[in-house]
Amino acid sequence: MLAHGSSVWCLHPTMCMARKLSTIQRSFLLNISGAYSKTATEALHVILGIALLHLQLQQESRVINICRLNLPLSIEDPDQIEVKVSGWAFHSSKHLKKSQTSLEDGGNSTNFINIYF
Repeated sequence: MLAHGSSVWCLHPTMCMARKLSTIQRSFLLNISGAYSKTATEALHVILGIALLHLQLQQESRVINICRLNLPLSIEDPDQIEVKVSGWAFHSSKHLKKSQTSLEDGGNSTNFINIYF
């Protein structure tokens, strides 16, 4: 229910809004984890692997604005945009060379010892 309309009100969340959303999220994190009420909120986020609510809503609002509403992306800090790495056309583990180590039995090396447990 909180995410409804977040593309409008959560594009640039304030610190006050982030604190309110964190307070709302904390009770759910405590119920999900079964932790004591004295447990730090940051620890609950790490243990459960759940992102901060205001960051999640901000991400969803940006995706909606870019993909669905076709609005241009406003960049606060251009250095934070990731650039696609060039030079890697395929993943190296999918295309092993004959001289590389393989986890499969056999191979083209004959001077090794097989150890089985």
